[in-house]
Amino acid sequence: PALSIFEPLNESVVELPVIRVRGEVEKESRLTVNGREVTIDGDGNFDQMLDVASGLNALEFMVEDRFGKITKEIRYILVK
Repeated sequence: PALSIFEPLNESVVELPVIRVRGEVEKESRLTVNGREVTIDGDGNFDQMLDVASGLNALEFMVEDRFGKITKEIRYILVK
């Protein structure tokens, strides 16, 4: 399934331990980031704030469509 991540950009450096995840997936998909479910609207858009730890974080985005097919992408974020 399609997975478009608008935020965060890969290898971003942020000051606060909260990151905005925003993007788009296919309708009727299930999206998780590091195993935490992210809410998707009726058009397949997502926009949510997530807590992250200080230091280097690997955010694994995993989308699963209604047929059980999976797409994964990892974004690395550094929290100062």
